[in-house]
Amino acid sequence: MTRMRRRDLLAAGGAVALFAPALARGQIPGGAETILIIGAGLAGLTAALRLRETGRRVIVLEGRSVAGGRVRTIRDPFDNGLYGEAGAARISDVHHFVLHWLNRFGLNAVPFSPPEGRTIFVNGAVSAFSDDPRAGALLEPDLREDERGFLPSELANHYLEGLPENLQSTDVDAEMLAGWADFDGVTWPQWLKKRGASDAAVRLLTLGADSSDISALYVLRQIFMHRAGRAYLKIEGGMDRLPRALADELGDDVRYDCCVTAMEQTRDGVSVSYRENGETKIASGARLLITLPFTILRDMDITPALSPEKRAIISAMPYRSSIRFLLQSDTAFWRMRGLSGAARTNAPCEIWDASFGQLSVHGLLSVTAGGRADMRARFAEMDEQAQLALGSDMAEAAFPGFKSHYQKGFTQNWTDDLWSKGAFAVSHPGQMTRWGEKAWTPEGRIHFAGEHVSPWPGWMEGALWSAERAVQELL
Repeated sequence: MTRMRRRDLLAAGGAVALFAPALARGQIPGGAETILIIGAGLAGLTAALRLRETGRRVIVLEGRSVAGGRVRTIRDPFDNGLYGEAGAARISDVHHFVLHWLNRFGLNAVPFSPPEGRTIFVNGAVSAFSDDPRAGALLEPDLREDERGFLPSELANHYLEGLPENLQSTDVDAEMLAGWADFDGVTWPQWLKKRGASDAAVRLLTLGADSSDISALYVLRQIFMHRAGRAYLKIEGGMDRLPRALADELGDDVRYDCCVTAMEQTRDGVSVSYRENGETKIASGARLLITLPFTILRDMDITPALSPEKRAIISAMPYRSSIRFLLQSDTAFWRMRGLSGAARTNAPCEIWDASFGQLSVHGLLSVTAGGRADMRARFAEMDEQAQLALGSDMAEAAFPGFKSHYQKGFTQNWTDDLWSKGAFAVSHPGQMTRWGEKAWTPEGRIHFAGEHVSPWPGWMEGALWSAERAVQELL
């Protein structure tokens, strides 16, 4: 199996690596300035390390007992060293900040999925393979004649022709936002219809996820920003190896099991109240960097109150409802059928082979379902075994016979997670162009970072990108 080792990652992350010496030149004479950081996810950890390299003192307060936030690798209860990802599961080779940090810590990036093997699309009781030219018509008999000549994976490109290339830019200005207003004014299915897609084509193009309330601009940005990518990758040994390496380097500067309850800023500094071991404590500093999801921040007591515009954004920013199932089987039997372990279904769910590349006799399917309110409601009423049965049903629909191989599993419901209350930030129509960069604009001595305030929402790259931007503000 091909690996991207340190020498390979250096070229990919070189542009970011050049950024580090510039930070080091910001040393403050006469003593260190304390920066408070709330959250030990990737954004908080990388910002802390960058700031400490410039001579600042950092204090990172984390409510969980471990670092990483929504980067969470699950090893227990699986057998023989098998592991899967409850949260962030892959990166792209265009994610230069991630590649830089992998190089920094000598971590290897390996292929996310096998180079061979067929992907399955499932629509109700009908299934078809990704490389079958008849797949579209089999899955959606009502496709128009001009839509039948495309593979399911190619049909979207038919409707993307002629769109502005600046959709892939990470640097966004007011002129760009104004030019994207039409994309942001409708949902993704509505935009596809406006481009001429039939109802059948829209259903086919939205297999695997419910995008009925997601801005078309949000989806287009995701597509265009990854267009130059050649491969998706994952961290060998588990995605949590990156936040663990960052946390290890920061050492005691990260304080765990610290639940922040209030924040206050004055003309001269900031203070944060938090609970640790049942005791209320206060940390003080010159500035504050908040990396919490806005779902958590909206319940925080901040004095004086943030601006009305910022409060409105924090209150309104939607987060994806997502449930991750990790399902262990006795073998990866799908490989013997010439299948990759990847599937997209109208459940809606997306499936991939989480055991690919691992030295284990067992198989592990990762099933990600979310978006639909009815599924969230059903899931909330189930006990653990019923939840796992739901995930197994989804796997069975894509890979008949899975239940006879199934052994054990794990579920992660990010919407009900105490420290996130959602999987990742998304956008409803009108929000991206109306908010622009206002979501991450500092408020006095308070700064903001995290995937939700970046051009890469939902990705580790977004957290790291936002951290670099916040560090520049703080310096």
